[in-house]
Amino acid sequence: MPIIFVFLWASAAFIIKAGLQYAEPMTFLSMRLFIASALVLGIALVMRTPLVFSWKTFIRSSVTGIFIQVTYLVGFFTALTHGISPGLLTLILGAQPIVSGLISSTIFKERINAYQWIGLVVGLIGLSFVVLHSLFSNTTSWMGVFWSVIALLGITLGTIFQKRLCGQIDLSTNIFIQYFVSAVILLVLAYFFDSMKVQWTGMFIFSLGWTAAIVSVAATYILYTLVKKGRVIQVTSWLYTIPAIVASVDYFLFDQLLSPVAIGGMIVIICSLVLVNGYYERFKKFFPARWFSFSRG
Repeated sequence: MPIIFVFLWASAAFIIKAGLQYAEPMTFLSMRLFIASALVLGIALVMRTPLVFSWKTFIRSSVTGIFIQVTYLVGFFTALTHGISPGLLTLILGAQPIVSGLISSTIFKERINAYQWIGLVVGLIGLSFVVLHSLFSNTTSWMGVFWSVIALLGITLGTIFQKRLCGQIDLSTNIFIQYFVSAVILLVLAYFFDSMKVQWTGMFIFSLGWTAAIVSVAATYILYTLVKKGRVIQVTSWLYTIPAIVASVDYFLFDQLLSPVAIGGMIVIICSLVLVNGYYERFKKFFPARWFSFSRG
């Protein structure tokens, strides 16, 4: 299931880029989330699983959605408008598994062994190799860096809140509240900061429909299921693979150069997943895990 998730999630990199040629970011995102919330409601009706609302559920889901959908996405697109290089933006956001690990281990006392810490660092190094070609532009945009950090905090805290605050909430109810509340906020932002003009081309409709149905609904259902069943650092570590998938698709479909350094970075990322997700357990007789394990608190 993690592999399906990362491929669906990575598809957004290509599809949303096409859609943003015909609508500004806040306008596009608000429309996307309104459609996604309607789809979630439709799924609940078809599956005959009524949405269960309470003030506690509404507040928890709304706060989580504001971090994941609003703070992260606004930070992401604002960073790009301030001229940050895509590689540097990807690298900053790639720190999410490490930041999640620090928060989980220090605040929530989640046990993380040395194999996993090493894997998180190794994954970030591999990610830097993959995006090395676009890591730095001629000048570094410090406002772009600032908004990138805002995006990083949004997606990191939102994912942790999803695990800690929304784990027991019905999945459809949780996603519907997150999307509808976030869509309203983004619509208000679009009113003040976008022209709200849309060119209704076939590509725009396809992009809007794909990102709403495949990314915001299908991929998010998988992501939240993984977060509920697993540990945050193990789930977020799979995000290291997304730039590698994008680079591979660029190579096979669009004949973009895939350098030896990028290929090496992909191999390093695979090694990091082995460490973070505990796949090394099958080699314990050669490398005893107890040599590296530790407990905080």
